[in-house]
Amino acid sequence: MYRNFCLITVISSLAYGNPTNDQWNTARYLSVRFQLQIQASSPADMHALESLSDWEADDPGDNAILKRVILVIKNHLPTGWRDWKIRIFGRDELIGTEVDPQILNKIRFAIPTVDLARAFSPNCTSLKQRTFRDIKMKLLEWPLCTGLIIHPMSLAARIRGSAVQNELVIASIVDMKPLLKSRKEADRELTQTDHSEDEISIPSTKTS
Repeated sequence: MYRNFCLITVISSLAYGNPTNDQWNTARYLSVRFQLQIQASSPADMHALESLSDWEADDPGDNAILKRVILVIKNHLPTGWRDWKIRIFGRDELIGTEVDPQILNKIRFAIPTVDLARAFSPNCTSLKQRTFRDIKMKLLEWPLCTGLIIHPMSLAARIRGSAVQNELVIASIVDMKPLLKSRKEADRELTQTDHSEDEISIPSTKTS
């Protein structure tokens, strides 16, 4: 119980404050110490992320993007991520058929933001708000990506089965935090590149 309290305290400092070096080191220690807990016994409806890493989209264009996103995931997530357990939900089950933009804006994935944008468009030089929302809508169609939602806590806990399991995942990706940029931060970084395209072009996520 005390360890979980420490974990929650450190994660809050990392997510909402300016963490000290000691807090970073504590988070890394907890990340290693609690990694095996993520692999604890799970209900029958839980699926390991590894079982979703070969999932393919129906549309060839979407599938090409998904493969690039999966490569980003494999290159950045910590050892053991394939064993993380999640429940699979469709997009409408998670956020409803009438999407609330405020809820969509709050969703965060454990995927580096700049690399994610480039997975959708390798030559992109910006990340506009509407484009980022479209990217999120597309990610919500793919089980592996929904399994990497880390915020908001209520949504992430539903996917992982508990808030504690989500806290363990957040602790394990502490070294990735500098790469999990806000849209504005990612947009600034992308505009400094020498690519020729001015905007990301992605498949439509509109439903009939």
